[in-house]
Amino acid sequence: MNPQEFNASKVSLGVLGVISQVTFKLQPIFKRSLTYVMRSDSDFGVQALTFGEEHEFADFLLLPSQHKVVYRIDDRVPLNTSADGLFDFFPFRPQLSAALALVRSLG
Repeated sequence: MNPQEFNASKVSLGVLGVISQVTFKLQPIFKRSLTYVMRSDSDFGVQALTFGEEHEFADFLLLPSQHKVVYRIDDRVPLNTSADGLFDFFPFRPQLSAALALVRSLG
C-alpha cells in the first residue's frame, strides 16, 4: 500500500457513528441522605407519579406478592450534616441461608 492510499483511508471514528469523545460536567461534592419506607401499594399509582418529582435520587421497589412498596427517599443534604456514612439496608447485610430459605418459603 502506498502512503497516499493509506492517508485516503483514514476516517474519524465519529464519521462511522462511533462515540469518539465524551465531555463530563462535574458537580461540587455533596452528601446524600437515604431513608427506606415500606408502605401499602393501595395508592401506588398516585404515589409513583409524585414520588420521583419530590426527591432527586428517589427510587421504589414494588413487592406485588406482599401488596407493599419500598420507597427509597434519597436527597442531597449539606456537607456539614453529621452522619456515620453507614449504608445498612437490610437486604445487603449478611444473612444465614436457613433464614433466607424460611423467609422465601413464607412469601
